[in-house]
Amino acid sequence: MFKLKTNRLLLRDFCEEDVAPYQIIGSHPEVLKYYAHTAEEWHTRAVDLVHLFMQQSQAMPRLSYTLAIVAKEAFIGVVSIRTESVAHRQGSIGCSLAIEHWSNGYAAEAMKAAIALGFETLNLHRIYAETISENKAAIALAQRVGLRVEGEFKECQRFKGQWWNQTILSILK
Repeated sequence: MFKLKTNRLLLRDFCEEDVAPYQIIGSHPEVLKYYAHTAEEWHTRAVDLVHLFMQQSQAMPRLSYTLAIVAKEAFIGVVSIRTESVAHRQGSIGCSLAIEHWSNGYAAEAMKAAIALGFETLNLHRIYAETISENKAAIALAQRVGLRVEGEFKECQRFKGQWWNQTILSILK
């Protein structure tokens, strides 16, 4: 099992016991604001995703690290760094944290560790993040860890009865 320690966190591969807390994190109304699925749909999808993360952790060569964020022995979120193109050394990053742990610096700490993993272990040249433009907290987080806004796709996603813009941010090695 892959493990990476930061000052306050343990980032580790997912295991079966992470399903229930992952379901809770992703079904919170503040999180669901920027996603097309409902809480009920998320509960089913989260089970499939945890199993996918566990399967991906066994891949050789390993091109993706979707890691449980653990603080004080409790699952509090997920951070992911994924190779999107080996040839172009491009990767994507994402993070989600239980709402009760927002504003403690945990997400930034996990993201910085994932960025380092992407550049050092996955040998990426560019790491990007995508988020709904209205998700100002996600944009601020990405900027706090060094990503810069590259641009915005106008009305590129439609859910919850409206069109949404998407902001792209990136960082180079």
